[in-house]
Amino acid sequence: MKTKFFALLVSLSCVLLLCNSCHRGNSMVMSNGDYKLSVYYDGEIEIADDENDFESISPHGFVKYSKKGYRLYAEGNHHGDVQYELSVNGHDVNPDSQEGKTLISMAIKDMLDMGFDAEGRIQRIYNKGGKAALLAKVSLLNSDYIKRMYLEWLLENTDLTPVELQAIASKVQLEVQSDYDKSTVLAQHSDKFFEDSASTNAWLAAAATIQSDYDKANALKQFMEQTGQRAQLKAALQITATVNSDYDKANIIRTALEHDAYSRGDYADLLNAINRVNSSYDKKELLKTLVDGDIPEGEDFNSLLKSINKVDGDFDRREVLTELAKKNIRTDEQWKGILLEASKINSEYDKAEILVECARNMPRNEALRDAYADAANSIKSEYDYGRVMKGYGER
Repeated sequence: MKTKFFALLVSLSCVLLLCNSCHRGNSMVMSNGDYKLSVYYDGEIEIADDENDFESISPHGFVKYSKKGYRLYAEGNHHGDVQYELSVNGHDVNPDSQEGKTLISMAIKDMLDMGFDAEGRIQRIYNKGGKAALLAKVSLLNSDYIKRMYLEWLLENTDLTPVELQAIASKVQLEVQSDYDKSTVLAQHSDKFFEDSASTNAWLAAAATIQSDYDKANALKQFMEQTGQRAQLKAALQITATVNSDYDKANIIRTALEHDAYSRGDYADLLNAINRVNSSYDKKELLKTLVDGDIPEGEDFNSLLKSINKVDGDFDRREVLTELAKKNIRTDEQWKGILLEASKINSEYDKAEILVECARNMPRNEALRDAYADAANSIKSEYDYGRVMKGYGER
């Protein structure tokens, strides 16, 4: 397969400097401390199927390779032939000798491992050995970018069994170091993994190894957006807790809320995740989104009130409690809980606003009337107390 002007970034304990030649062509330079490997090339270069020789190099095209004392220069002529100049430690080597053939093969292998003709190599490996051969090759690559290319090619071009999907997730988890490359594979192909629980667990294990908050959030949001598999939401929320950025953490949880990614059994875990958000504003907005859905009863409702109580600032707590008072509150105990939380607000105005909203929506009975009166009595301002009691009487 022919390659034009293709240069890639190599990582994993090596430093690869990728730049254009000052004159023409491309360069790949890698140094690991022990030696420097450099390749300069230009033109259309085709690798032979056995990857031991150049099939062709276009006229005026060339490859210049150096590693330790090994040197190779190959160029194409107008007759379609490839001409070589080889040397080892300054001594010329015959290209047709066994030593020369070994040097050519070594240079091509190094070029391919650095990412040269990656797409062509993927196809050659797959044609010879199928999915297993391509997956095994990933472990031998130096560059996370190239590893990602191999893994994404498998995900995009082949039908994968659950076992194969787990193997790919394991490669991402254990062998890809770059957070960006990890996240890209997991996020862009997430739907492939969520068709069975074992593949989903493998995907989550890989996502947990992403260190960057942004990249981890990018992957986890894909999980939260799925309409099918949600059995592992608890595990996903535990990974979410490891995100340091409140902004990114809140975005993951918000995605779960907006896509109804939780069941009633997940409510406590969801509240725990919201409680771990330090930003009062983000916590408030998440709770407002949460109460916009179905309102739980019993212990989950009490936990919801406790979470609201953790919101800093009277205004922010008022916003959440006011929204909650507008919802389908089913029992007297729930209303009493809301009234009690309202009485804990320091701001007279904000407390009054909550109670007025409660008066508009709560049922009229003796038990709730007494609870409402107790909450109203915590207001010291005559004006605010008056409008709270007026609001109760006007309904």
